[in-house]
Amino acid sequence: MTNRVILIDQTYRKMWGSVLAIFRQACLCEADCEDLAQNVFLRLMSLDLLVPETIEGMTATIAYHFRTDYLRRRAAIRRHFTETLTADAFDNRSSDEHVLIKELYALEQTALDRMAPANRQIYLLSHYADKTNEEIAQTLSMSYRAVESRLYRSRQEVREYVRRMAM
Repeated sequence: MTNRVILIDQTYRKMWGSVLAIFRQACLCEADCEDLAQNVFLRLMSLDLLVPETIEGMTATIAYHFRTDYLRRRAAIRRHFTETLTADAFDNRSSDEHVLIKELYALEQTALDRMAPANRQIYLLSHYADKTNEEIAQTLSMSYRAVESRLYRSRQEVREYVRRMAM
């Protein structure tokens, strides 16, 4: 084996868990985490120049870039389907369904109006601006856990309000 292959092998053995953790932080399913982690090491193998002093940093950087690209792709797909479904909902539905959708949207807006400002902002950034929890935390200068907790509570609050009002 060449020095290059040995270096990649050592990095793989040392950093596999850390690279997986980078993807797990984004709450991806385990299979996607493993696929993305494997792709990080495949990318390392395709690089021409590898320096032992910087390979660990390079590995982490590649992993963060892959995670960002994956999340952006997923958000773009979600945005596309949301736009398609919304257009279909308003264009191809019966008048009763059209009214129901509008009522649910109005209930959601009312629930948001009753929410604490910080929770409302986090909910809006997550659901309407397609921001990840990490991006929201950076934007609002909050910890990731605080954003995660507030988003969970806001979603729960909206669900409960819609459920109560729909009965």
